[in-house]
Order: sequence, then C-alpha cells, then structure tokens
Amino acid sequence: MTLRRWYPLLSAGLLLLFFGVNLGSISRFPPFIDETVHIYTGELIVRNLSPLEGINLGRQFTVWWFALFQPTASDPLWVARAATLIAALVGVAAVMGIGRLAAGTWGMVCAALLYTFSAYHFFFGRLALADPVSGAAVLAALYFAYRLSRRVSAWDALLCGICLFCAVGAKINTLPYYGIPLAAVLTLGERRITLRRRAMWLGIALGVGLGLLAAFVLVVRSRGLDFLSNSLSLAVSARADFDSRTFFSLDRILGNAGLTVEALSGYLSPPVLGLCLLAVIILIVRRRWFLPLSLLAPVFALWINLPQETRFFIVPVAIMLLCAALVLAEIARRSRFAAVVTLIGVGVWAALVWLPFAVATPADLPLPRVDITQYTGTDASGFGLDAVGAELNEREIQLVIGALSNCQGLRYRFPDLPVNCPLIRPNGQDVDALAQLFSGNRAAGVYVVLEASPYVPTSAPGKIVTTIDDAHGRPRLTLYDLTP
Repeated sequence: MTLRRWYPLLSAGLLLLFFGVNLGSISRFPPFIDETVHIYTGELIVRNLSPLEGINLGRQFTVWWFALFQPTASDPLWVARAATLIAALVGVAAVMGIGRLAAGTWGMVCAALLYTFSAYHFFFGRLALADPVSGAAVLAALYFAYRLSRRVSAWDALLCGICLFCAVGAKINTLPYYGIPLAAVLTLGERRITLRRRAMWLGIALGVGLGLLAAFVLVVRSRGLDFLSNSLSLAVSARADFDSRTFFSLDRILGNAGLTVEALSGYLSPPVLGLCLLAVIILIVRRRWFLPLSLLAPVFALWINLPQETRFFIVPVAIMLLCAALVLAEIARRSRFAAVVTLIGVGVWAALVWLPFAVATPADLPLPRVDITQYTGTDASGFGLDAVGAELNEREIQLVIGALSNCQGLRYRFPDLPVNCPLIRPNGQDVDALAQLFSGNRAAGVYVVLEASPYVPTSAPGKIVTTIDDAHGRPRLTLYDLTP
C-alpha cells in the first residue's frame, strides 16, 4: 500500500536514476565507426536538406533522431549519445510499465533496477547506435500489446502498430518483432474475450504497422531508392549467396547460440544469466506465454542469420531481465524480509558486476571476448584517436587529412580540429587518389593521419611525427607533417 501511494514519485525517481547513472562520462569511450556513420549521415541530411540520405543503411529513423539534435553544432559524440539515452528512456518506461501490470509496483521496481544496473545496456545503450533506439520502440510496442491482458482497446493496438513501424524504421532487423501482436492475442486476456474482438485488435495492430511500413517503402521506391532489400540482404546472409541448406543448419544455430550465451554471461554474469533463463522457464511452466514467445521467436530469427553482433540483443536481454524481475517481485511481495533480501541481492549484483564495468577506463573495460576485438582492436575502433588528437592539439594546424577508416571518429572526437575525411573504399581503388591528395597539400601546418591498411597508401610524403601502436591491436596510426 505504501509503494502504491508513492507510485508517481517512485516511477519518476527510477527513470531519473536510470538517466543519471547512464549520463555520467557518456563520451569517455572512443567513437565506434557505426556511431560516426549515423552522425555523419544526419549531418548530410541537415546540410543538403535531403531526408532520404543514407536510406540504404536501413536505419533512417535513427539517423533522423540524431539529426534533430544537430550534434555537429557542439560536441557531436556527447550529443548523439545523450540523444540515444533519451530514446532509451522510452524503453525503460515500457519495461517498468509491463512490470507493474504483471507484478504490481514491486514488478516495476525490480524491472527498473535490473535494467539500470545491466552492464549490457550500460555499454550498448550509451553508444550512438541504431539498436538502442529501435529497441526502445520495440519495448514500447511490447507494453501496448501487454495491456491486452487488462483491456481490449483499439488505441493500444494502434499505438502498438505505430511503435513497431518506428522500430523497423530505426533498424530493419527488428522486423521479427511484428509477431508481438500475434503473441498478444494468442496468450493475453481473459477467455471471455471473443475471437472477433481479438481479431479486430490484431487487425488494427498489424494493419497499422505493416501499412505504414508499406507506405514508407513505396515512397522510398518512388524516389528510386531502396530501404528493404539492401538491408535485408545484409541482415540475412551478409550479402553472401543464399543457401537454404546452410541457412537453417543446426551447426550455425548452435554456434550462434553459444556466442550469445558467452557474450551475455560476460555482461550480466553467469549466475544472473542463469536466473533470467530460469525465470523464462518458470513463466512457461505457469503458462504465461507472452514474454517467452516475444523473446524466443525473434532470438531464433537472429540465430539463423549469418551476421552476429552482440548489440542485436538489446530487446531480448531486456525481456529476459523483465522475466527475472517478475519472479523477484513475487518473492519481494511475500514479506518485508523477502523484499529487503531481494533489494540486497540486486544491490550485490550491481556492486560486483555493474560497478566495476561502470568505473573502468575504456582501455580496461571488461568486455566479453567476442566484443573486445570489434570495439577496441579493429579499424572500426576509436582507440588511438585520443593520442593522435593530443599530438595535433600541441601544433599549429591548418589541415588534417584523415587517411583512416574511422576518420569521422577523429573529426567528431576533436571538433575544433580542421579534419578532412577523403573517400576511402574497402577495395583499395582510392589509394592513388589519396597519394595525389597528400602530394598536392604539401604545406606548413598540414598533417596526415595514416592507418596501416590496404585501403590507403603505405606512406605519405613529409616527416613522421609519431606512430601509435594501440595495445588492443588496432591498426597502427602514423602522423605525418607535410611541411615541404
């Protein structure tokens, strides 16, 4: 009764806790290349007044969201990541709302705390990626669908469909979540709800969601552009030749599942991941099918695909934590002692798993093995850029030519530096043009940042200022002074 009385302040406090915990040091991690693609595409949209710029990426609504904040007008990385966090608030509120509908105020509290102190969401939810933005829209759709357990409302169905459309517009790989309305009508609500009313609800949700998507695709197609097929070819097979014999192979599914378990164990800890899976099983045994169905079907769709990225699991991890929150809420509601023990347990997990992750420097961040290379040790990583920027800031700079894959990361990390990012395609066809660019800019105050890569020349004219070999194994960066 006490919790219920303080519900408005409690819910607002939990949202502020999430936002405050995640906002601190949000720009400390070096820029990942996908973040810079989103920011740069938004920059082009504003500059060229071309809203369909970058449509083939399949993340258009995410790019539009970042463009609204015009991050390049100040601190690009901080602003874009803060915009991601603002979008994530919608997902947190949705998770809290489902927790309250399913298990009362304790369900809301446990859901909020588990989400807030999830190292997985702390890492991926604070990067300017499409996954947190699209994931927030999916979770909102999940909330409106879950309200079918309390009432049959055309408005809920309408909002569910709109949220699903927004999710797919933000990132195309959320298409499997169009199954949420079907899972809702099959598993939620009292038996007295007629088949006709369920069919009406489903028709509105899917009609709106698919109708808006079809209209958007037609508009894009009318401009001679592509939104679906290019992105789906990457999502399904990484643009490799499609072979149904290997696409649905058991070896691929089991291998992808193993990678997922390994990664999530690293972020959540094996005991908590085990608790989440146990909670899913408990809900299944109790025939509370909605959340398990909304989790397992999309995860299977991810596992049969060729590209596997840990960040694809923003929504599945949130649903697993939500399932765990519902089980913990049932325990907490039994007595005051049980409630105290539950809160202490969540606090211990936060102190042992989340806190070391939150206070670690980027170089010491305890990422799982499967993510270390991608986010720290490849040419997509932003590691090494701070050392380059520190060296350049000590000099009189007229122009910096960035001959590196993550050049926009350097530009956004140091917005006061005059960084020029020439075209670099991953087939090496720009090597000669880059060499001519270097030769044509021999002047005092002009510098080149050259990455050890087959896509760029092996050297530049002028004097080597410094070389940066990052400990994480990302390609060497060499700074050249082009003074004649």
